[in-house]
Amino acid sequence: GVERMSITDSGITGISGGKILQVKQTVKTDVSSRGGSSGSDSFAAIPGLSVDITPSATTSDILVIVNIKQGEESNAWARYQLQRDSTAIYLGDTASGKIPCSNHTYVSSNYRMTNVSEVFLDTTHNSTSQLTYQVYWGARGGSGTIAYINRTGNDSGDYAPRTASSITVMEVAA
Repeated sequence: GVERMSITDSGITGISGGKILQVKQTVKTDVSSRGGSSGSDSFAAIPGLSVDITPSATTSDILVIVNIKQGEESNAWARYQLQRDSTAIYLGDTASGKIPCSNHTYVSSNYRMTNVSEVFLDTTHNSTSQLTYQVYWGARGGSGTIAYINRTGNDSGDYAPRTASSITVMEVAA
């Protein structure tokens, strides 16, 4: 015969770490643009690329996954910052004359797009209040140099795409 074993909740104790407790996602389908000036474009929130989550415990980690499709016109470059409640959280080191950010692009073709991909485990939120994760960006170039989200720089013809981008957060039990 086959013996069957059942496991009750009381039979498993202390095994909760690593479980995904909740998942939230925001999908951006419209187009945003940034740039068009000579000089540095300050960071600004990308409309539609934010997501809210309320952790169930201060000890939970929040896994943040960003997926952006970005095009550009006339060799613009763009830089990105991931922020939690207006605080940048996923940054490179501070260096003289450099701006710490989470990502940077230089697509260099009006017909191309690049995938801006970020994965960050936020272990320091220490909150059970609602948190807002938001992607910010800035772009630089001369007049007419523009970075786009969800479209290419050259937008004529039926080969010019429209894409979707997203930000996803998961609460992971400690």
